[in-house]
Amino acid sequence: MQETGTKGRTLLHFIDSHFHILQSENRGFDPSTVVPDAFDSGLRGGMDIAVDLEQIDRRRNYCAEQPGFGYSIGLYPSFSTDPDRSVLLKRLEEELHSRKNDPLLWALGEIGMDFHWDYGSEEMQAELFHAQLELAGKAELPVVIHNREADDAILRVLKSRPTEGIMHCFSSDQHTMKKFLDLGMYISFAGNLTFKKAKEIQEAASMVPLDRVLFETDSPFLTPVPHRGKPNRPANVQHVYEFFSRLRGVPVAQLCDQVRENFTRAVPGYGG
Repeated sequence: MQETGTKGRTLLHFIDSHFHILQSENRGFDPSTVVPDAFDSGLRGGMDIAVDLEQIDRRRNYCAEQPGFGYSIGLYPSFSTDPDRSVLLKRLEEELHSRKNDPLLWALGEIGMDFHWDYGSEEMQAELFHAQLELAGKAELPVVIHNREADDAILRVLKSRPTEGIMHCFSSDQHTMKKFLDLGMYISFAGNLTFKKAKEIQEAASMVPLDRVLFETDSPFLTPVPHRGKPNRPANVQHVYEFFSRLRGVPVAQLCDQVRENFTRAVPGYGG
């Protein structure tokens, strides 16, 4: 999807499937400007992703400032060791119920498993992950999955509790990617796709089916080349598109149209 600007310039429509509005505050951005700035930069869709249950309404209000933006709610893997996790899960269930008619609540996430950091045993993380998959199923929402060095464990949980959703910031190899694709997941690549040493991720990107790919910033983290080292923002997702375009030999305009279709399928709340 494209439109023509006031000077006759073709504007490409990008989608950022994963960013964090409130965490941008810690990186020097005014969170109230994140979505308007993204819209002005050519984004016509994006999802603000939760890591906890704090300030949900504030996040929602920011997303409501422009059409095409929505939000998720969910508990990050670090909550696996929280002594109050059962209370938090109950609150999450209540939030999902109270917001079931909210057109801007698009997904449950980010949830998943992380063995890079000490977020508890595999059993503890799998328990929290599985519980949230159950809640997503009841709420009829797709999930946004965080996976860091936990490929096999996440695959085991997903096979026991099939779901629909997005593998956020995909950083595994092409063989693992195929297993997630076989389970019906969409694959979202972030700014680390553009890093010089990210050969394994780039190999996966070279093989992903075009009808199952998404792009994201994970901003304010993982800033892509050529802005690496600076705080990230949703507008930078265009650099991920451009890198993938060169990698696969697909025009950016075609990618924009394809990703819009993919995001509409992966996240029905977006609606295109």
